[in-house]
Amino acid sequence: MTRALNGLGLATMLAGALLLAPPASAAFVSLPPNGAQVNDDPTNSIDPNQDAGLVDVAGGTVVAGSVQIPWATFEQKVGRWQQIFVRAFKNGAWVTEGLPASLNITPTVVAEAPSIDFAGPGRATPWVAWYEPNAQLGDSTNIFASRFNAGANLWLPSGQDRAAGAHVPTGRRRTRRSPGAPRPRGTIPCRGSRGRRTTVPPPTRTCRGRSSWRRA
Repeated sequence: MTRALNGLGLATMLAGALLLAPPASAAFVSLPPNGAQVNDDPTNSIDPNQDAGLVDVAGGTVVAGSVQIPWATFEQKVGRWQQIFVRAFKNGAWVTEGLPASLNITPTVVAEAPSIDFAGPGRATPWVAWYEPNAQLGDSTNIFASRFNAGANLWLPSGQDRAAGAHVPTGRRRTRRSPGAPRPRGTIPCRGSRGRRTTVPPPTRTCRGRSSWRRA
């Protein structure tokens, strides 16, 4: 199950517990009760004092059949630019996934609207899609996707190189027009406000102000 949220105040990811495993082996994974921010890892350029933006959360695992845990991808300001990061809730703490931690194709741009889901055998491979401008594609905004290689702790940009050998794998056939936000199947977008440090509220079915969700 995936949730897409706008205007994160990500101090806590969910209040209480989140049911993450399939019904046949249901299990509750408790989230930190101390209000710790999700966007807090200065070592990996995730500065808790800078704004986070859109976030998408999915329950998943990189080992097929294991108990699913929350994975969150989000926009994060890094100076004048904005990058995409992924953190997973492991052993009672949020852990940044991947080295380098930023998924951006180009670090010195404003990347936006990340979405996360799991695919492959046992749905054990995380995929993230987002969009950002790229100079090799005429500075137009394009959609990019990366899959996670858990063994190597690497995000691998995936798609066809449409930049004449410059190794810029975009998922778009036409690169001269700006796309809308990428939305993998199952996401639930919500209207909210940007420029908040991120706290994800408990799931609801309707958007009310900044902290609830509404189905598209």
